[in-house]
Amino acid sequence: MKIAILGAGAVGSWIGGSLALAGGDVTLLTTNRPHIDAISSQGLVLLNQSENRKVQIVAMTPEHYSEQADVFIVLCKSYQTPAALASIEHCLTVDSCLLSLQNGVGHEKVLENTVPAGNVMIGNTLMPVARDQPGVVSLKGEGPTYFNLAAPELASDAVIALRDALCSQMQSAGLDAQVDADILTRIWHKVAFNAGMNAVCAAARCNNGGLALHKPGEELVRLAAEEALAVAAAKGVTVDIEVVFSMIEFAVAHHAQHKASMVQDLLAARKTEIDAINGEIVLQGEQLGVATPVNQVLHTVVKLAETAVE
Repeated sequence: MKIAILGAGAVGSWIGGSLALAGGDVTLLTTNRPHIDAISSQGLVLLNQSENRKVQIVAMTPEHYSEQADVFIVLCKSYQTPAALASIEHCLTVDSCLLSLQNGVGHEKVLENTVPAGNVMIGNTLMPVARDQPGVVSLKGEGPTYFNLAAPELASDAVIALRDALCSQMQSAGLDAQVDADILTRIWHKVAFNAGMNAVCAAARCNNGGLALHKPGEELVRLAAEEALAVAAAKGVTVDIEVVFSMIEFAVAHHAQHKASMVQDLLAARKTEIDAINGEIVLQGEQLGVATPVNQVLHTVVKLAETAVE
């Protein structure tokens, strides 16, 4: 199976590097030139709490990729998706499959503009990964990855077989990957988690563990998550608030040193995904008549923070 990671930042590099270490045919696609240069000259370094590993893996800009991958794992920022897909348009066929593991909701709608709806997979990952420097990424704790077909009723037997083979290959590479029948529930649980953890930590510029130092901060995370799940429930998605609260508690206790992706973005003077998470919750809440005042405030504060680092 030929795999390309479209958006090989921290998480994408970890997944791609892990697959490559296990013998997978993987290419990292990114627009980050220092990251490409470091990987090309020295290899990709994967750090975790117990070991350091290095893998030789091909990294390039999407425009220079000319092969027809069996599956493109999409991990670029949500606002980058249209441009990222356009950059690999020359590689896509009616048989190409796309798997979004991005933050936020609604990515399948964008992907379905590029390949047949039956070839689209959606999911998310809870792995806390950071890019320490070009060519070096570090895993700050364990976390599962869930995915499934976006429109199973439209998927061919070949696409179903590809989904299962990809999951098996990820598992063989040491990644906690699962095909989940309730993938929309998983996605909304992650959205609710991120609406709280990512946005509050970004507003405060703190790591996960910093929330334990000021209990009202952790309560603010819970309030944002509750609003997100209220929106999901209004859409007919089955959700469990205790599951999300457990995710929050686990992240604060066991991923204490990890800086959420929005924090990493602000510290690096990059645009965040606040629009695709808290902003989307506010938008869908307005459409459904669900109040989301906490998410609205967090969205505003982080958008102001983006302006401050531009």
